[in-house]
Amino acid sequence: MSGSSNTPRFAKKRTINIPNSGTERTPILVPSFSSKGFPQVGRVVELTEPFISTEILVSAYDIHFNYLKQELNFPSLIFLDSGGYEASTEADLATQFEALETEYEPRDWKLEYYEEVVANWTALPPTIFVTYDHPKERCSVAEQIKRGLRLGGAKNAIARELLLKPASSSAQYLDIDEICARARDFAPFAVIGVTEKEVGTSLIDRMTNVGRIRLALGQASLETPIHIFGSLDTVTTLLYFAMGADIFDGLTWLRYAYDKGATTYQQNLAALAFPPNTHHTRVKTECWHHNYNYLQNMQMQMRSFLNDGDWNRFDYNVDRLKFLYDAAVEKIGGL
Repeated sequence: MSGSSNTPRFAKKRTINIPNSGTERTPILVPSFSSKGFPQVGRVVELTEPFISTEILVSAYDIHFNYLKQELNFPSLIFLDSGGYEASTEADLATQFEALETEYEPRDWKLEYYEEVVANWTALPPTIFVTYDHPKERCSVAEQIKRGLRLGGAKNAIARELLLKPASSSAQYLDIDEICARARDFAPFAVIGVTEKEVGTSLIDRMTNVGRIRLALGQASLETPIHIFGSLDTVTTLLYFAMGADIFDGLTWLRYAYDKGATTYQQNLAALAFPPNTHHTRVKTECWHHNYNYLQNMQMQMRSFLNDGDWNRFDYNVDRLKFLYDAAVEKIGGL
């Protein structure tokens, strides 16, 4: 497939403005850590810290309950999630068989706990503070904006990320029409976030909705980066990126193995790429290191793509990626 010389319609070079810390450029692929699915999250961080020097995402829930220490001075940037994921039993799209929904038991979590973590935050790296959400405390988009602007209290000079959530506990998905209509109201936030699972019912819907949000931001004269929570794989991450998303995080890099454009079983990568006498206790850590390097390479390909819109910048699945992108663009044009 020949590459395109045109600038991508949705994907662009964007920046995160962080008070007192300058800017960070996108796209950014963010390894995440969570006690949900990884009860020994502190140990996981210890094992991966030696090879991570870029951005990470951690949860205030894990800080508050001492699953994770706040002394996280090795990354270049921290996204501090508000704990809504850990406070729920709901699984993300990458969870194996949605086992967490029946096995995971969250502890009591409330806004006061998150505000305490934010107020006492002393980590050295620049930090993006994600607005509070809780599965049992849904509210309108307008109220989410108001609450988000209060985040940090006296700490006015912080970078806030507005994580948009469904407006009621009975709603499974975001109201994209309302979000697009309120795009101008997002101006005070450094980043706009959505979860992959809540942004649409199918891949094409999720791609289309990400594109619609991006277009609405553009019509409001905003180039605010869009963050897709729960998307950090070798295929769909690239598709959301092409539709205008900029920041991607997830636990997939800890659960699976990245190999030649696929997200696969860790033992398969070990069989294909590791020495045959690799002890099974080392397979996970070797995969984590491999996955981190894979993400860094993929991020460079994404940034190269922004220079000329050439799909051949990506090593794998090029024709299918372009086909799905064209389908989403066509769908947006017909709305």
